[in-house]
Amino acid sequence: MNVSELLLDVARLLGKEVELQGIFVLVGEDGYLVDTIDARDERSGAVRIDIPEILDVVTENVPPSAGSKYHYLDPATITGRLLKCEEGDAFGYRISDVDKFIIDKSGHVITVRRNSAPS
Repeated sequence: MNVSELLLDVARLLGKEVELQGIFVLVGEDGYLVDTIDARDERSGAVRIDIPEILDVVTENVPPSAGSKYHYLDPATITGRLLKCEEGDAFGYRISDVDKFIIDKSGHVITVRRNSAPS
């Protein structure tokens, strides 16, 4: 499902494992999924990816983009548990306990797993 579909059904999905597809955005230490590249700055309609030190984890496995504030703006699929963010967070929801994170970087599909090399 995409981010919009998830947000429409969030009450039923909260606390459950979900597979989410979208555009992976990484700015600074904030990693999140949006439906389209045009929505890359709309955090209220995005889902945070809750991976500690996400910049280090992802750049070890996937080369970042150069020349902009966005380290990544690439199609991705992630599987993990949907949780509500803390009050005051720019994001309403987050994906935690990530089992699978697939980034399609320039046509090369790379799977990022916790504590492992890409496959």
